[in-house]
Amino acid sequence: WLLSSAVGRAQRSLAIGVLVSRGQRLLGQLAWHFLYLISPVRLSYALGNLGSSAILLRSRTGHPETGRGFVMHPFLLLIGNFQQRIDGHGGLSSSVYASDFITTDFSDKAPDFLLEVAAARPEVCAAMCPGPASQVHGMVRGYRNLGGVGVVLLDEPSSNNRVGIDARGKARIFYRMSDSDKQRLRSGIVESGKILFEAGAERILIPSFEASPGSNGYQGVVERPDQLAALTSSLQFRSNQTPLFAAHMMSGNKLAVSPERGVVSPDYQVRGARGLYLVDASIFPSSIGANPMQSIYGVAKIFCDRHLACS
Repeated sequence: WLLSSAVGRAQRSLAIGVLVSRGQRLLGQLAWHFLYLISPVRLSYALGNLGSSAILLRSRTGHPETGRGFVMHPFLLLIGNFQQRIDGHGGLSSSVYASDFITTDFSDKAPDFLLEVAAARPEVCAAMCPGPASQVHGMVRGYRNLGGVGVVLLDEPSSNNRVGIDARGKARIFYRMSDSDKQRLRSGIVESGKILFEAGAERILIPSFEASPGSNGYQGVVERPDQLAALTSSLQFRSNQTPLFAAHMMSGNKLAVSPERGVVSPDYQVRGARGLYLVDASIFPSSIGANPMQSIYGVAKIFCDRHLACS
């Protein structure tokens, strides 16, 4: 009854399975376009910041902060060219990092970023290279001599950065780095470059089309440590000119005691949707640092322990 009722009331939803407990059908497992709850069912879900925000917006749960103020740790990879083989692709990426520059205090003028050892596949390196074909060819040909350091920015929350949905119900991301975030990222690039030169890099590539090409037409190449600040200071991180990556989207549906600030209450329940519980990275109040996997696991375990104890 519950499954057929849910499917009948949720347009463009597809039933792909049924959750069963003690021989009783509880809820259709849906590829949700809309979400409807039928009392007294309790439902918890975790679809990540993008998926969870989109479902709440489509379902019109009503909280004005839904999907707003998310952070996502923009990431930029610097690539050093070494005389010896590095074979960075054979190791475990991000297994070595430096947290010396993390403060998580956005009122502080100090930098706030994490540095990670990182590598990219040959085709990704080629796509990142901003110069002419000869520069791309040289980079791929010397791939085994490349080593990278990535800058993970701990970006500050802004309500203007949000998840929205268009007229067709598709999720859309609206995001812009603040001026202070850009300055933090510039500082991180300079520090990463210093580390690569200290490790023996002969030259470094900053993957950006914003920098003016050199006499040979090559772009983004730094050959001495004293060139880092000059090239980096000109970066504005314009769309489609300086490639940034992000994989840590969080904090769009914040958990808070205050009903005005929190989409989710301290018991993990979505405000305005009784019986619906949200358990993923979107409930973090702000950036928790990188990487967030262990914190996500911890939040989920606390939720499960509490609710199993009460059931």
